[in-house]
Amino acid sequence: GVSASKGPFPIDFSMGSVPFEAHSSKGRVPFEAPFEAYNLGTGKGHSVLEVIETAQRVTGRPIKLVMKPRRPGDPAVAYADASLARRELGWTPRYPALETILGHAWAWMQSR
Repeated sequence: GVSASKGPFPIDFSMGSVPFEAHSSKGRVPFEAPFEAYNLGTGKGHSVLEVIETAQRVTGRPIKLVMKPRRPGDPAVAYADASLARRELGWTPRYPALETILGHAWAWMQSR
């Protein structure tokens, strides 16, 4: 099963193709020097439970949970501030909705 912390721990998700899309929007090839690093994501955090509930809806499958308290050192919140990528690259997430992101991931897993 999945170990989920009680309470909200927002996590920012984005599609795996996002880094290439953002990079190619600037017209550069990877690792060209000098380079700039950009945070990419939706800018919206999702709780672990929200992600699990959404994954269950998308896949139509139950996910066994083991509820445990947050571990020492786990951050309370984690999400990407993509404002620099928006400002410099004109980048915005193609798939900002969690359900869409997980749907694409599930379709890819099913195709393997």
